[in-house]
Amino acid sequence: NTTIEIGVPLNAGFTEFSADFPLTVLHSNVTIKCGEDGSSANNCVLNGGYVQMVTTPNNPFLPTKVRTDNLMVQGITFTGELQRVPTADGGYLSTSSVGLGAPGNNMVFDDCMFEGITGDQFLYVHTDILTAAEDFPPLSADVTITNSAFRNCTYERYAIDSSEQKVTVVGVLFEDIKYEPCGCNSSISAMVLVSDGAHAEMKDCEFTNVEFFSSLVIALGNETEFIYSNLSATDLKVYDKDSRDEEDYCELGLVVDRVQDGMLDMDTCQSIFGTDAAPTNAPTNQAACFNSTYAILLSQVQDPTVKEFIICPNTTIEIG
Repeated sequence: NTTIEIGVPLNAGFTEFSADFPLTVLHSNVTIKCGEDGSSANNCVLNGGYVQMVTTPNNPFLPTKVRTDNLMVQGITFTGELQRVPTADGGYLSTSSVGLGAPGNNMVFDDCMFEGITGDQFLYVHTDILTAAEDFPPLSADVTITNSAFRNCTYERYAIDSSEQKVTVVGVLFEDIKYEPCGCNSSISAMVLVSDGAHAEMKDCEFTNVEFFSSLVIALGNETEFIYSNLSATDLKVYDKDSRDEEDYCELGLVVDRVQDGMLDMDTCQSIFGTDAAPTNAPTNQAACFNSTYAILLSQVQDPTVKEFIICPNTTIEIG
């Protein structure tokens, strides 16, 4: 029965905030839970701020690089209207309930509730303003969201956004989710965006009264993988559908666009629900193959149990 009010940064170094700090993880093997049993019914709430929970390898409070392996977050509720932070160049820092920008394997969010949130996104896993790209290599983060729910929320870019990293969403309910344009001149928006070689899997998830702009799920990039199974949907809605051309959105649920050019290839629109979905547990639109030996190296680091690696046919790899 604790509510913590999260503030916005008051300085460029992110060392002072208008209220409490975002929940920040600095080490591996950390568990954060609501009450002794880690249940969301215990009512531990993070409210407001521009980001409510964060990891970054370049934390201003620690001289060494941060890793967050084996992170467990249980029973936390994220809520509130998130506030954008203006930047010196006239832009702003995008808002998110959870922003993961540090390497870490086996990071798990269990029985977490995202309720009544308004923001650019609810969860991102990619570099941010405090993360140097060289400190967050591709496929160095592995995040699982399970037994959780997103309810009565409004997103302005992407609800879940992963670039170059691995995200698994299992047994999650998305209910009463609205989309509002971000005013940022972006022509692409989705409930779930995976890009730049990210690996994502969704299974046993339910979508009820969910609104989206371009597509429910978008997978961008030649090496990006999106695997899915047992997804169900009731009352999916296309934002502002009546005033838009049909080729501007994918009503079936998934776009897999292998060319990242700022435009979506709607010819790749496909269903991820029911009998019309692609084969269960299979990567969409292409075989699970590699066109980079570096990607094979990273895959072995990420998951030592995988013993077979298929190089894509008709592929020439330049070795340095």
